[in-house]
Amino acid sequence: MVQELLAINQDPPGKAATTFTPKGLPAAVSNKLYKYWAGPLSDGIVIALVAADGAATLSVDFADVPGLGSGNYTWTELYSGNTGSGSSVSQKLKTRT
Repeated sequence: MVQELLAINQDPPGKAATTFTPKGLPAAVSNKLYKYWAGPLSDGIVIALVAADGAATLSVDFADVPGLGSGNYTWTELYSGNTGSGSSVSQKLKTRT
């Protein structure tokens, strides 16, 4: 996990992730941590789902992610190493204690 996170952090283009708003959800609010982030990498797009308000199950349709379009994509969840594919992803997030 650490190597993968470092690779994202040190990706050559060095472009920062920004918030995005999935359809039907409220937009980001200034000065508050937002749940949905995405950014370009040299070999794809990184998506971050953040448990900003405590434990939650967050879902995102890849068509809503900047830089992606509708269709099927493969993904890797970096904490668990789980992989999958499809047109969306859903992840149960916990808060750390």
